[in-house]
Amino acid sequence: VLGVFVAVNVVLAWLRRLQTVMGAEIEQQLVHDIRVRLYQSILHMEWLALARKRSSDLTVTLTTEAERVGIAASQFLMILGSGVVTLV
Repeated sequence: VLGVFVAVNVVLAWLRRLQTVMGAEIEQQLVHDIRVRLYQSILHMEWLALARKRSSDLTVTLTTEAERVGIAASQFLMILGSGVVTLV
């Protein structure tokens, strides 16, 4: 009985570690992809539209807002992963 308990806990710990590592990788890749797409969009904007934008707005969008999307995705994946681990 003790051996089964230890084995189950080892498997759960491994699943949680896998969830954490994969979640971080997915979050970083998502943030990178969003930043690249935003940067490309800024590069292809018409000059008048770009001139009307404040540079601080563009900077915040590329940094803070992209990171927020990554954090939201990470939280969603953590909830989803916790549900899967709980079911196991």
